[in-house]
Amino acid sequence: MLIECPECKGLVSQQADACPHCGHPVLPNRATPGAKKTKASKTWGTLVAIALVLGIIATVGEVRQKATLNVASALSPAEIPTRNVEPQRDPPDSFRGIKWDSVLPSRKELQQSVLKGCGKIVERSNFTDRPQCWHAHGDADDMDMFAQSRNVTPFLGVSVSEQLPSWSYKKFWSGEVFIHNYKDTDLAQLRAALISEYGSPTLDEYRWTEWNWRHANLKIILRFDPTAKPSIGGSQTNLQTSLSVRFTKTE
Repeated sequence: MLIECPECKGLVSQQADACPHCGHPVLPNRATPGAKKTKASKTWGTLVAIALVLGIIATVGEVRQKATLNVASALSPAEIPTRNVEPQRDPPDSFRGIKWDSVLPSRKELQQSVLKGCGKIVERSNFTDRPQCWHAHGDADDMDMFAQSRNVTPFLGVSVSEQLPSWSYKKFWSGEVFIHNYKDTDLAQLRAALISEYGSPTLDEYRWTEWNWRHANLKIILRFDPTAKPSIGGSQTNLQTSLSVRFTKTE
């Protein structure tokens, strides 16, 4: 095909690099067939590379997801962390019927209520003694602590090994129950009962579940230790696992 030379207006073949009349380049920007092929090859190579990268990213994401599911399935329900959510129900107004900030009752009243089953409340001066029912006073925060380790009333349907109610400045501060050598069913039952009563926990981590009402300065802590250890003040050969639930003020 003949075209017009832009310089001398003479006719010249479209395939010619320059005008045979004046030597002016005919199509200085015309790409050769080889150049087109090279450009197409580069484009195709880029698309293949992108596809490979996307494939690798998808594969890695799938592997991570499967790994997360495998780890979660290997944990017991009590050990699987959950997302932090605020409690959806009202905080507790008491522990075993003892209202927050209520005045410390007499020993007789305690034995007829929260410490029911205690024959005698012994003054405890050290941690080597292990009386069944005892009282200890701490100067820090003017703390009065009572404990019962026999004939303890069950808590939320679970048998209790010990309980520890405490008063600070003669006003009720906290109450805690302990289950030694607990069973998995004990942990599951307590956890389910607390969630049923108080809603989703604020914090749920390995061996520690917490309900926290900051506006009311109240907290519930469920914790457990599956490793058998000697109790405080107990025999070093008497090992036991421990599960506890604590209701406490946080001021």
